[in-house]
Amino acid sequence: MHLPAVALLTFYLAHLDRQGLLESLTGFSWSAEAKFLVACAATGALGIVTCRYLVRYTPLGTLLNGKRTKAQG
Repeated sequence: MHLPAVALLTFYLAHLDRQGLLESLTGFSWSAEAKFLVACAATGALGIVTCRYLVRYTPLGTLLNGKRTKAQG
């Protein structure tokens, strides 16, 4: 699932950069590598949050990993 998110964010940042909005919002010029790293970091954060709250202790998580119990503490 992460590949479409990385592609979407990368193309969105590139589109904002072509229009000049990215530089006007942040105040500095963005390289392609910087935009890609931001897209990867945002996708990683999104993946961790969705795994924690939408998969880990849900029926989908039980189907994928077996029964888990929440750690106490």
